[in-house]
Amino acid sequence: MEETGEWFIQERLPYDGRKDAKNLRIRALEPVIRMGGLHIMGSMSDLLEELELYPHGKTVDILDCMGYLLRVGKTREVTPPPPPKSPLSMEVILNELKMKSRSDLGYPFQMQLRRPNA
Repeated sequence: MEETGEWFIQERLPYDGRKDAKNLRIRALEPVIRMGGLHIMGSMSDLLEELELYPHGKTVDILDCMGYLLRVGKTREVTPPPPPKSPLSMEVILNELKMKSRSDLGYPFQMQLRRPNA
């Protein structure tokens, strides 16, 4: 940091005094990983090794750090896009008819409903 002149603020992680806290944090990663929420690059060999050998590996520090991220990291809530409308729904059909109709006559069937000029 001295070489680049960039300094970072570090905040102390909240104390977790639960019994077996490290393993509980790591186990909390399981649903995230199962749902495909973790992107692992091939170069992350240490992480891959910890994942493959857990709970019998020599270290679990990377996994523990990731478990802490779930507790203290800030996430954005992403709203999924609405599902596409069925092309056979009444709303889509009426909009299509309206777009294709001649603007001076309105809906295609309205001219059939007009009374002749008498």
